[in-house]
Amino acid sequence: MAEVSDEAKDIEKLYEFGERLNEAKDKSQHVKDYEGILGAAKGSIKAKQLTAQLIPRFFKYFPNLHDRAVDAHFDLCEEEELGVRVQAIRGLPLFSKDTPEYLPKIVDVLVQLLPAEENVERDAVHKAIMSLLRQDVKVTGQPSDRIGEDFSEISKEFGERLRNIEEIAKSSQKKLTQGMADHHKAISAAKSDEAKDDIKNQRKNSTNGLKICNNILAMTQPLHSKSPSFIGDKRINLSWKDALKPTTSANNVAAGCLIQRKTSCYGIHGRSLQEGSWFWKSSN
Repeated sequence: MAEVSDEAKDIEKLYEFGERLNEAKDKSQHVKDYEGILGAAKGSIKAKQLTAQLIPRFFKYFPNLHDRAVDAHFDLCEEEELGVRVQAIRGLPLFSKDTPEYLPKIVDVLVQLLPAEENVERDAVHKAIMSLLRQDVKVTGQPSDRIGEDFSEISKEFGERLRNIEEIAKSSQKKLTQGMADHHKAISAAKSDEAKDDIKNQRKNSTNGLKICNNILAMTQPLHSKSPSFIGDKRINLSWKDALKPTTSANNVAAGCLIQRKTSCYGIHGRSLQEGSWFWKSSN
């Protein structure tokens, strides 16, 4: 009964920490509450599940505790209890939403978790990776409020994020494929049925991991074509940017320029020109 009572107290404290942080206007002043949440990562199973929700929720407000918070959350991703692992995996994309510098580390952890044995865990990993792709750390507000804004940097950032995930997925593919070859050799060398079954399970997990990597790469391909064609095209002067200054070569064509007249007029030598016709005018 004492253990149950202690667990209930730990959960109650966690709720208090979370409520104070939710209500606080300046959350950064409540360092002790966030430290209390991080400390609960070593508590009971229920406390760990709740902690896995709270750590990423308030992560951005405590930059001095970022490394400690990330390490604690990664430990939760490796917990023996499936419910704790799944909850922690679901929270991983939140870390890079406001702190993109953590993106490579988050993606690396997710790729390592791809060969998970449990279907619900693999599904959580898959959804977390796709959530990272859909994230946009800078765009807030409705599209109608953003007319005329330069999205070039955002598009560039998304492209880098996309390539980063693809590179890690390909690297994981290579390792898993190599592991499959090692499994074949290990089965031949196994001396007991128990050892063979263990190797077969490892091979099954590697196969599932390869499928997920293939799915990720297949789903990222269409995203490459989503970037507007004008982004990165220096020939196009976007309306919200400073106009390009015309060069001398652009103003002059050899010794003169072509001029179009929309009304009847007289040419250089007094010859009548038809409406809309072109004539050559010397620049001298």
